[in-house]
Amino acid sequence: MNNPESSKTVVKVLYDWGPWVFNLCLVIVGALQVWLLKVTWRTIGLQAALQEFGLRQWVEIGAWRLSREAPRDEAGVLKKSLRLQYTFVMFNRTPLPVTIRRIVVRIVKSGIQKETFEMNEEFFVPPNDDTEAFLGFLNIDLDEAQVKQYEQSKFLFELTGHVFLVDARGCLSTQPFRRTVQCGPDKDDAFKYVGRNLQKTDEITRTNESGQVGRSSVPKNHHEP
Repeated sequence: MNNPESSKTVVKVLYDWGPWVFNLCLVIVGALQVWLLKVTWRTIGLQAALQEFGLRQWVEIGAWRLSREAPRDEAGVLKKSLRLQYTFVMFNRTPLPVTIRRIVVRIVKSGIQKETFEMNEEFFVPPNDDTEAFLGFLNIDLDEAQVKQYEQSKFLFELTGHVFLVDARGCLSTQPFRRTVQCGPDKDDAFKYVGRNLQKTDEITRTNESGQVGRSSVPKNHHEP
């Protein structure tokens, strides 16, 4: 036979604790929904970033060419000045058109003389069409000492520049470029900028009071006690 008192006890327990258990389940479900919502937003943000990266546009700068000039005149006398012309082409290899809004180039000659050139006219570059690429000209003027260096194939100049682009979405971006050239009447050697040298340090392993192992860098001329 069923015990009436036992049945009443079960009903009372369910009556007292049922709402609490139900509310606890709601809290767990709500927390799970919040976590899933955060994961969804992160996924959406990642997809948007990847899509934006896929639409990123740039120009390919190449076809560099330096004019050949004679450092001496017909009588064999070293010229007091000389003008070299450095040409380059900007291609659009992306699938969408891009507009070149501005170009700024700074030239450093012989490590000391600096000149700045600018172009502030907009130039529309269609995609994958080399016939509509941008053709740029840079005039490099040499004084008598630099003409002598040029004759010995030791004239060195460095150019750094920025291209200001407007992509197909109307967004403005900046693309830097850099190039160093050593040239003469018969040759020009270009050196591409690849990075910076880092200072060497001695890495010492230390153990702190809590027993955790850490690392610190000190100069080479530093001596541990």
